[in-house]
Amino acid sequence: MVTQAYFFWAESLFLRGEQKACLDVIDQMIDLYPDHDLTGFIMLRMGQILQLRSRTEEASEVYRTVMQSFASNHELHSQAEKLLQLSQ
Repeated sequence: MVTQAYFFWAESLFLRGEQKACLDVIDQMIDLYPDHDLTGFIMLRMGQILQLRSRTEEASEVYRTVMQSFASNHELHSQAEKLLQLSQ
């Protein structure tokens, strides 16, 4: 339940355009719940924020990390792969 609260908190910040605050919450999720699938999904938002900031190589690295770290979650892996292709 707590992981979901962090996820929705970060997602709402992203949707409101509060990128720095969103990244701060994502960093907390990575520290607290590194293996949780929701952390992988919110890391995709991290990649999108990096792309918006023209930090394409860092965004690509985030997508690669998600693909590698969450390889067993096919939906997450697929979304990361698509975003990686779009970022290049």
